Amino acid sequence: MPGVHEKLLKDLALLHDKGQLGHAYIFFGDPNIGKAAAARTLATHIETGVWPEDEEATRRPLTDMQVFAPDEKGAIGIDAARAVKMFLAGKPFVGSRRVAIIDRAQALTPEAQNALLKVAEEPPASALLILVMPDPELLWPTLRSRFQKIYFPPLPRKKMLEKLKDRANPLAAKFFTVSPASRKDFVKELTEPDDFNFAAFLDDLIAYLAAQNAAPVIATANGAAKNSELWHAVLELRRMQDATNLSPRIQLMNLWTLI
Repeated sequence: MPGVHEKLLKDLALLHDKGQLGHAYIFFGDPNIGKAAAARTLATHIETGVWPEDEEATRRPLTDMQVFAPDEKGAIGIDAARAVKMFLAGKPFVGSRRVAIIDRAQALTPEAQNALLKVAEEPPASALLILVMPDPELLWPTLRSRFQKIYFPPLPRKKMLEKLKDRANPLAAKFFTVSPASRKDFVKELTEPDDFNFAAFLDDLIAYLAAQNAAPVIATANGAAKNSELWHAVLELRRMQDATNLSPRIQLMNLWTLI
Protein backbone atom coordinates (compact mmCIF):
# COMPACT_ATOMS: atom_id res chain seq x y z
CA MET A 1 0.00 0.00 0.00
CA PRO A 2 2.59 2.58 -1.04
CA GLY A 3 1.56 6.19 -0.58
CA VAL A 4 -1.07 5.32 2.03
CA HIS A 5 0.38 6.00 5.47
CA GLU A 6 3.69 5.01 3.88
CA LYS A 7 5.95 7.00 6.19
CA LEU A 8 4.32 5.54 9.28
CA LEU A 9 4.76 2.02 7.93
CA LYS A 10 8.33 2.54 6.82
CA ASP A 11 9.19 3.83 10.28
CA LEU A 12 7.88 0.53 11.71
CA ALA A 13 9.80 -1.42 9.06
CA LEU A 14 12.97 0.45 10.00
CA LEU A 15 12.44 -0.45 13.66
CA HIS A 16 12.18 -4.07 12.61
CA ASP A 17 15.34 -3.87 10.54
CA LYS A 18 17.16 -2.41 13.55
CA GLY A 19 15.79 -5.10 15.86
CA GLN A 20 13.76 -2.54 17.80
CA LEU A 21 10.20 -3.42 16.75
CA GLY A 22 7.85 -4.21 19.62
CA HIS A 23 5.81 -7.39 19.93
CA ALA A 24 2.26 -6.09 20.34
CA TYR A 25 0.57 -3.20 18.49
CA ILE A 26 -2.90 -1.81 17.99
CA PHE A 27 -3.47 -0.17 14.59
CA PHE A 28 -6.48 2.10 15.05
CA GLY A 29 -8.33 4.82 13.21
CA ASP A 30 -11.37 5.41 11.02
CA PRO A 31 -12.92 2.48 9.08
CA ASN A 32 -11.80 1.75 5.53
CA ILE A 33 -8.50 3.62 5.62
CA GLY A 34 -6.21 0.62 5.16
CA LYS A 35 -5.23 -0.45 8.68
CA ALA A 36 -5.48 -4.18 7.94
CA ALA A 37 -3.64 -3.73 4.65
CA ALA A 38 -0.95 -1.82 6.56
CA ALA A 39 -0.53 -4.74 8.95
CA ARG A 40 -0.18 -7.13 6.00
CA THR A 41 2.34 -4.77 4.37
CA LEU A 42 4.49 -4.83 7.49
CA ALA A 43 4.20 -8.63 7.68
CA THR A 44 5.26 -8.89 4.01
CA HIS A 45 8.34 -6.76 4.67
CA ILE A 46 9.24 -8.80 7.75
CA GLU A 47 9.00 -12.10 5.88
CA THR A 48 10.45 -11.16 2.50
CA GLY A 49 12.64 -8.15 3.24
CA VAL A 50 10.96 -6.45 0.28
CA TRP A 51 8.67 -3.42 0.39
CA PRO A 52 5.39 -4.26 -1.44
CA GLU A 53 4.88 -2.15 -4.54
CA ASP A 54 1.07 -2.19 -4.38
CA GLU A 55 -1.79 -3.40 -2.23
CA GLU A 56 -2.23 -6.50 -4.38
CA ALA A 57 1.22 -7.64 -3.26
CA THR A 58 0.08 -7.58 0.37
CA ARG A 59 -2.70 -10.10 -0.38
CA ARG A 60 -0.35 -12.88 -1.39
CA PRO A 61 -0.10 -15.74 1.13
CA LEU A 62 2.74 -15.59 3.60
CA THR A 63 4.28 -18.53 5.43
CA ASP A 64 4.71 -16.70 8.73
CA MET A 65 1.52 -14.58 8.81
CA GLN A 66 -1.98 -15.53 9.85
CA VAL A 67 -5.05 -13.28 9.87
CA PHE A 68 -7.90 -13.81 12.32
CA ALA A 69 -11.32 -12.18 11.91
CA PRO A 70 -14.83 -12.38 13.37
CA ASP A 71 -16.82 -15.54 12.69
CA GLU A 72 -20.23 -15.70 11.03
CA LYS A 73 -21.79 -14.46 14.26
CA GLY A 74 -19.54 -11.42 14.30
CA ALA A 75 -17.41 -12.55 17.25
CA ILE A 76 -13.78 -13.53 17.84
CA GLY A 77 -14.03 -16.12 20.57
CA ILE A 78 -11.85 -18.15 22.88
CA ASP A 79 -11.02 -20.77 20.22
CA ALA A 80 -9.64 -18.08 17.91
CA ALA A 81 -7.60 -16.58 20.75
CA ARG A 82 -6.11 -19.99 21.51
CA ALA A 83 -5.30 -20.41 17.82
CA VAL A 84 -3.48 -17.05 17.90
CA LYS A 85 -1.42 -18.16 20.90
CA MET A 86 -0.57 -21.51 19.30
CA PHE A 87 0.45 -19.86 16.02
CA LEU A 88 2.69 -17.31 17.73
CA ALA A 89 4.32 -20.00 19.89
CA GLY A 90 5.83 -21.61 16.78
CA LYS A 91 9.11 -20.60 15.21
CA PRO A 92 9.02 -18.62 11.95
CA PHE A 93 9.96 -20.59 8.84
CA VAL A 94 11.13 -17.71 6.63
CA GLY A 95 11.41 -14.32 8.31
CA SER A 96 12.38 -13.18 11.78
CA ARG A 97 8.84 -13.10 13.18
CA ARG A 98 5.54 -14.89 13.10
CA VAL A 99 2.87 -12.22 12.61
CA ALA A 100 -0.70 -12.69 13.86
CA ILE A 101 -3.16 -10.03 12.73
CA ILE A 102 -6.56 -9.80 14.43
CA ASP A 103 -8.81 -7.79 12.14
CA ARG A 104 -11.81 -5.98 13.69
CA ALA A 105 -10.40 -6.81 17.11
CA GLN A 106 -13.27 -4.97 18.80
CA ALA A 107 -15.17 -8.25 18.24
CA LEU A 108 -12.95 -10.12 20.73
CA THR A 109 -15.15 -11.65 23.43
CA PRO A 110 -14.24 -11.09 27.09
CA GLU A 111 -12.99 -14.70 27.28
CA ALA A 112 -10.83 -14.20 24.19
CA GLN A 113 -9.37 -10.98 25.57
CA ASN A 114 -8.50 -12.73 28.80
CA ALA A 115 -6.82 -15.55 26.85
CA LEU A 116 -4.65 -13.03 24.97
CA LEU A 117 -3.39 -11.28 28.10
CA LYS A 118 -0.36 -13.51 28.60
CA VAL A 119 0.77 -13.56 24.97
CA ALA A 120 0.48 -9.75 24.90
CA GLU A 121 2.39 -9.37 28.17
CA GLU A 122 5.04 -12.05 27.64
CA PRO A 123 5.16 -12.76 23.89
CA PRO A 124 7.62 -15.21 22.37
CA ALA A 125 10.73 -13.45 21.07
CA SER A 126 9.76 -14.23 17.47
CA ALA A 127 6.11 -13.11 17.78
CA LEU A 128 4.34 -10.01 16.53
CA LEU A 129 0.66 -9.51 17.40
CA ILE A 130 -1.27 -6.71 15.67
CA LEU A 131 -4.85 -5.81 16.55
CA VAL A 132 -6.74 -3.79 13.93
CA MET A 133 -9.71 -1.77 15.16
CA PRO A 134 -11.31 1.69 15.18
CA ASP A 135 -10.66 2.52 18.85
CA PRO A 136 -8.50 0.83 21.53
CA GLU A 137 -11.03 1.93 24.16
CA LEU A 138 -13.26 -0.90 22.93
CA LEU A 139 -10.91 -3.38 24.65
CA TRP A 140 -10.53 -4.11 28.33
CA PRO A 141 -8.01 -1.72 29.93
CA THR A 142 -5.92 -4.66 31.15
CA LEU A 143 -5.47 -5.90 27.59
CA ARG A 144 -5.02 -2.64 25.69
CA SER A 145 -2.41 -1.43 28.20
CA ARG A 146 -0.10 -4.18 26.95
CA PHE A 147 -0.07 -2.86 23.38
CA GLN A 148 1.66 0.04 21.70
CA LYS A 149 -0.94 2.13 19.87
CA ILE A 150 -0.43 3.34 16.31
CA TYR A 151 -2.98 5.89 15.11
CA PHE A 152 -3.79 5.95 11.40
CA PRO A 153 -5.08 9.44 10.53
CA PRO A 154 -7.84 9.94 7.95
CA LEU A 155 -6.78 9.78 4.32
CA PRO A 156 -6.97 12.82 2.03
CA ARG A 157 -10.38 12.88 0.40
CA LYS A 158 -9.09 11.95 -3.07
CA LYS A 159 -7.16 8.92 -1.83
CA MET A 160 -10.12 7.77 0.26
CA LEU A 161 -12.46 7.86 -2.72
CA GLU A 162 -9.96 5.99 -4.89
CA LYS A 163 -9.58 3.32 -2.23
CA LEU A 164 -13.32 2.92 -1.74
CA LYS A 165 -13.96 2.64 -5.48
CA ASP A 166 -11.28 -0.05 -5.71
CA ARG A 167 -13.17 -2.24 -3.25
CA ALA A 168 -16.56 -1.77 -4.92
CA ASN A 169 -18.92 -4.70 -4.36
CA PRO A 170 -21.67 -4.99 -7.01
CA LEU A 171 -24.03 -6.43 -4.40
CA ALA A 172 -23.69 -3.19 -2.40
CA ALA A 173 -24.78 -1.18 -5.42
CA LYS A 174 -27.63 -3.62 -6.08
CA PHE A 175 -28.81 -3.23 -2.48
CA PHE A 176 -29.72 0.40 -3.21
CA THR A 177 -31.44 -0.30 -6.53
CA VAL A 178 -33.28 -3.60 -6.10
CA SER A 179 -37.03 -3.21 -6.57
CA PRO A 180 -39.31 -3.43 -3.51
CA ALA A 181 -40.89 -6.61 -4.89
CA SER A 182 -37.49 -8.33 -5.06
CA ARG A 183 -36.04 -7.15 -1.75
CA LYS A 184 -37.12 -10.11 0.36
CA ASP A 185 -35.60 -12.62 -2.07
CA PHE A 186 -32.46 -10.50 -2.48
CA VAL A 187 -31.72 -10.30 1.24
CA LYS A 188 -32.50 -14.01 1.68
CA GLU A 189 -30.03 -15.01 -1.04
CA LEU A 190 -27.47 -12.55 0.32
CA THR A 191 -27.56 -13.71 3.94
CA GLU A 192 -28.29 -17.41 3.51
CA PRO A 193 -24.72 -18.67 2.84
CA ASP A 194 -22.91 -19.88 5.94
CA ASP A 195 -19.92 -17.68 5.11
CA PHE A 196 -21.95 -14.45 4.83
CA ASN A 197 -20.06 -11.73 6.70
CA PHE A 198 -22.51 -9.06 7.84
CA ALA A 199 -19.83 -6.67 9.06
CA ALA A 200 -17.95 -6.88 5.76
CA PHE A 201 -21.14 -6.23 3.78
CA LEU A 202 -21.91 -3.18 5.91
CA ASP A 203 -18.38 -1.97 5.16
CA ASP A 204 -19.17 -2.44 1.46
CA LEU A 205 -22.36 -0.38 1.82
CA ILE A 206 -20.38 2.37 3.54
CA ALA A 207 -17.76 2.21 0.79
CA TYR A 208 -20.43 2.43 -1.91
CA LEU A 209 -22.04 5.49 -0.34
CA ALA A 210 -18.68 7.19 0.17
CA ALA A 211 -17.68 6.44 -3.42
CA GLN A 212 -20.62 8.47 -4.69
CA ASN A 213 -18.27 11.41 -4.17
CA ALA A 214 -20.41 12.72 -1.30
CA ALA A 215 -23.29 13.50 -3.63
CA PRO A 216 -26.32 14.79 -1.70
CA VAL A 217 -28.54 12.06 -3.19
CA ILE A 218 -28.17 8.65 -4.80
CA ALA A 219 -30.46 7.00 -7.32
CA THR A 220 -32.59 4.17 -5.94
CA ALA A 221 -35.46 2.03 -7.17
CA ASN A 222 -37.88 4.58 -5.72
CA GLY A 223 -36.09 7.66 -6.97
CA ALA A 224 -33.70 9.80 -4.94
CA ALA A 225 -32.73 9.07 -1.35
CA LYS A 226 -30.65 11.25 0.92
CA ASN A 227 -27.12 9.95 0.88
CA SER A 228 -26.27 11.51 4.23
CA GLU A 229 -29.23 9.91 5.99
CA LEU A 230 -28.33 6.49 4.63
CA TRP A 231 -24.66 7.04 5.41
CA HIS A 232 -25.31 7.76 9.07
CA ALA A 233 -27.81 4.91 9.37
CA VAL A 234 -25.33 2.36 7.97
CA LEU A 235 -22.49 3.72 10.12
CA GLU A 236 -24.64 3.38 13.24
CA LEU A 237 -25.67 -0.14 12.25
CA ARG A 238 -22.00 -1.04 11.70
CA ARG A 239 -21.13 0.29 15.14
CA MET A 240 -23.97 -1.64 16.77
CA GLN A 241 -23.06 -4.81 14.92
CA ASP A 242 -19.65 -4.87 16.61
CA ALA A 243 -21.23 -4.66 20.04
CA THR A 244 -24.33 -6.85 19.66
CA ASN A 245 -25.49 -9.91 17.74
CA LEU A 246 -27.93 -8.38 15.23
CA SER A 247 -30.05 -10.23 12.70
CA PRO A 248 -28.66 -9.30 9.24
CA ARG A 249 -31.97 -9.92 7.49
CA ILE A 250 -34.01 -7.74 9.85
CA GLN A 251 -31.45 -4.93 9.90
CA LEU A 252 -31.05 -4.83 6.12
CA MET A 253 -34.80 -4.81 5.64
CA ASN A 254 -35.00 -1.90 8.09
CA LEU A 255 -32.43 0.04 6.09
CA TRP A 256 -34.73 -0.09 3.07
CA THR A 257 -37.25 2.05 4.93
CA LEU A 258 -34.86 4.98 4.27
CA ILE A 259 -34.84 4.35 0.52
